[in-house]
Amino acid sequence: MKVLLLQTKKIGDVLLTTPAIRALKNTHPDWELHYLTSPPCDQILQNSPYISKIWRLRRKAGLKETISIIKNIRREKFDVLVDLLSAPRTAVISFFSGIPKRIGFNSPHLRHLAYHIKLDLPDRKNDNIYAAALKIKLLSSLGVKGGSLDADFQGQRARKPRKISASQDINISVSTVSESVNKRWPKDNFINLIDTILNKANARIFLIGSAEEKNYIENIYDSIYNKKLVSVHTFSDLTSFWEFADTIDYHIGNDNGQRHLLIARGVPTFGIFGSEIASAWTPPNSDIHATIENKVACKFSHSSIYPSYQIECLNIKWLDATNAALREIAKHFPEHMKK
Repeated sequence: MKVLLLQTKKIGDVLLTTPAIRALKNTHPDWELHYLTSPPCDQILQNSPYISKIWRLRRKAGLKETISIIKNIRREKFDVLVDLLSAPRTAVISFFSGIPKRIGFNSPHLRHLAYHIKLDLPDRKNDNIYAAALKIKLLSSLGVKGGSLDADFQGQRARKPRKISASQDINISVSTVSESVNKRWPKDNFINLIDTILNKANARIFLIGSAEEKNYIENIYDSIYNKKLVSVHTFSDLTSFWEFADTIDYHIGNDNGQRHLLIARGVPTFGIFGSEIASAWTPPNSDIHATIENKVACKFSHSSIYPSYQIECLNIKWLDATNAALREIAKHFPEHMKK
């Protein structure tokens, strides 16, 4: 059996499909799995023992490039297609793929017509299933009944925590960025949080992000009082970030791909959530991953208008978030808290 999996974006979303890929391959070891995604997400799947071939489609690909990849897909004679994203573009690719069995998520829009087998999306108000578990559930018609929800990067999973003595500073990464405006906590809040943590804990702060986000991060760095204990680290590829994760003891930040990569690496995290439901993007029943969020109406509506959407959803007071983060740091590293 030859299967094509689709999830063109984003880093965290693709990462959280890896448990489903692993579960499918474990259920059907002889099946040939291909995966269509967009750079840089393809780096997550490189060297994966479960994927036979990675297909790449640029996120800003035009009609000509999309038609070309559809033609190539049709030539491969796949038996099954699983659209793990079920967005308009992937639905179009699915519909015209010519694949006899197509699986995707149900939708009130016309894109659900692209699939033969459809799974209803959860009610965001009442059923906040973890995204990795939802992807596995989509595969139930293929005989997949469950499996570990631990994500992996290039086939690698969580490592043991770094050993640090009481005399060493803990390394805390802070991610102030997000591709989505409604997930980006205000800069001033992060500045206050960082300065307070440095006053309360024996720590060093690593401001992290992609190379494209460097100017935004450096603007925050310039406003931090205790710069001697803060450094900026940006990355041009995901592999170098994954390796850097081995130096991190704790992470604080927005809901973004960096957070999901660090969770996959086994780093304890504290997530600050805006429009998304924290439980849908945080491993369930975890004692090392904590979150803070506003439970407001905009979480359940995509019709809200920026910037009011951002303000309403991310109106978490910096002191509330800082105190919550400090409680978590003290829980994991009590000997590193200042008297």
